[in-house]
Amino acid sequence: MPDFIAGSRPSRCDTCGKPAYVVDLYCRVSEDYDGDGGLRSVDDQEFEGTEFVQNLGCCYSVGEVFKDPDLSGWNKKVVRPEFNACMVRLRRGQSDALWVYDISRFSRKPAEGEALIEAAERGHRLYSNNTEKDLRKAEDRKWFRSRLTDAEHESMQLGERVRRGKRLGAYRRGKRNARFRGFATMGLTDKPANWDVLHPGEVFVRTPVPIEIVQAEMDAIRVCARMMLAGDSNSMAFHYLNDAGHLTYTGNLWGHATFRQLMVRPSLAGYLTHKGQIIPDVSLPEPWALDRETWHAVQAVLGSRKRGPAERKYLLSGLMRCPFCGNRCQSKTGNKPKRRIYVCGGETARGGRPCGRVAVTADFADEVVGEATVARLSDERHRARLIDLNAAASTRRREVQVMIAQAEEVEVDLSAKLGAGRLSPDAYTAFMDSHLARLGQLRAERDSLPQETLQTVAAEEAGRQWADAESDLALRRQMVREAFPNLTLLPATRGRNILDPLRFDFEGLALERLKSGVAVA
Repeated sequence: MPDFIAGSRPSRCDTCGKPAYVVDLYCRVSEDYDGDGGLRSVDDQEFEGTEFVQNLGCCYSVGEVFKDPDLSGWNKKVVRPEFNACMVRLRRGQSDALWVYDISRFSRKPAEGEALIEAAERGHRLYSNNTEKDLRKAEDRKWFRSRLTDAEHESMQLGERVRRGKRLGAYRRGKRNARFRGFATMGLTDKPANWDVLHPGEVFVRTPVPIEIVQAEMDAIRVCARMMLAGDSNSMAFHYLNDAGHLTYTGNLWGHATFRQLMVRPSLAGYLTHKGQIIPDVSLPEPWALDRETWHAVQAVLGSRKRGPAERKYLLSGLMRCPFCGNRCQSKTGNKPKRRIYVCGGETARGGRPCGRVAVTADFADEVVGEATVARLSDERHRARLIDLNAAASTRRREVQVMIAQAEEVEVDLSAKLGAGRLSPDAYTAFMDSHLARLGQLRAERDSLPQETLQTVAAEEAGRQWADAESDLALRRQMVREAFPNLTLLPATRGRNILDPLRFDFEGLALERLKSGVAVA
């Protein structure tokens, strides 16, 4: 056996005086088969590894023991802290060799194996049960890479089988694929987040949730649905849940996001879903928290309640662009003297920070743009152009909607054939990959088509429409957006906030020059 790099460790055995070697142990298990978080399995691996090192002779001793229980060696999203610490120790030369129960316990990703091969260049060895490999040798290195490739292949095959099994289980047997019990849904008890702290060393046993608890949760959902349909806000509904002592799956209080996620769940109405799509002709066993008519009514209420920031309080906030950076101009209070202004500093259009190089007094801008909006919408030529655009968009929207409906009918028909056994899962999967991509493109095109504009009255009535909308800021903003979709604020020539109507680029020519890479004069 070649000599190892000893680093700062003792280089001689106390018993025989020969070179001493330190062997680290790495123990990992992918799944918790014993229900104890994988601890029992990795402890067994540590026992075997310690016994193996002791049988090597008096010159060998166990260094650090690294354990990653219940952590996947294949999933790219899983972080294995002990594995990372183990590899750092190898790179620093603080150990001479590494023992793993099996190569697949080390990793199932060939890329991670290259780090161990690099360490072998410095003399490190690899032990696995009764196998000893020197990864500096060509044959041993080939064997190691082959085993990692086999482990990767096994994981990929397992993933494909699991995905097919979940699809068939959902479509043919009506089986839920959720990893944990949902609120107001039958299932098994879930392990509390603080179980290991409150019950150290005790195994948690999953048992069926008492029907009384599920029924109480269903009753609470029905109360929330009635509150929402009566016009109460989401906040009032989830505060009712919190006050009644109903907590989330993780044991936390309900909030805006978690409550919305709860109420949009199709399983509340007995619908079974797979990858976010409701499976036709398959239902979850009753009882359900909501009847389907009520559930759909709740979805309509949720869809009508806007999410995100509140409605803007100023006419041109976000409707004008900066010609230098493309950012939206937002309203703010200026100094010296204090007054409301629009200044570059809002949402970015080109991924950069706002430059703040343009600003204008808000009252003056509102007056100028308002008069221009009425004039533009009073122009018969502009109204005719809007009518043509609306007609073309409406025609294309109908065409796309027909294609979407036909594609959805094909999807339902194939799902029925798959459930009846007249279509193989592989053929269904091969078709659905391209089908879903095309369906997504059609839906994206439908959503990108311009909506019907507000200007449907006679052109001479635009002024009266603007005046009538004095208390309806959203309507006025829509009229401005319709008249000048590329409104741009040009820089002042004699002062930053100079009151000059020529500073408004209503056609957005400066913005077009910015997009084409031409500097603004």
